[in-house]
Amino acid sequence: MRPAAPLRLAAYLAAAVTGGVMLVHTMPELRQLAAGQPPFDLRWYGYGADEARGYLMALGTTGRDYYLTVQLRIDTVFPSLAFLAAMAAITGLATGWRRSLLIGIAACETVVDYLENAAIAAMLRAGPDMPDPGQAERAGMLTQMKFLLVLAVALPLGAMILSRWRRRTGQPT
Repeated sequence: MRPAAPLRLAAYLAAAVTGGVMLVHTMPELRQLAAGQPPFDLRWYGYGADEARGYLMALGTTGRDYYLTVQLRIDTVFPSLAFLAAMAAITGLATGWRRSLLIGIAACETVVDYLENAAIAAMLRAGPDMPDPGQAERAGMLTQMKFLLVLAVALPLGAMILSRWRRRTGQPT
């Protein structure tokens, strides 16, 4: 094993475990608390004031408290862990300007994810009677940006992994 391999593995595992907890535990719980509606974090298509109010009403006080105290606490560490995992993959696969570009995009995604979390927390604290309807539009835009930036890193990394696998197995690239 190369010296960096254990660190890469640790980064991948930490991000996978934290993301897995959200995917199989907190997100389904939030969906159940909101009568089947998806949590803000998973609305890759964004949302506006009416959708946000409807979701906040469906969550009720218990659901809003759960989102703030459980989901967002986990999601406080996840963006950094996901960034470390992305960095491990990027530094292992990309070189030159591609490496720099992907690191920059991954860093931007991390910042956007934290801004999204802050916007969601503000809506959860305000409840369905949030005074600024623009608050929901901004949060929805951050959610969309987060998903676009994730794709902007994941798709090239996936192509690099596929290309490397094909070279190693002797298949045409």
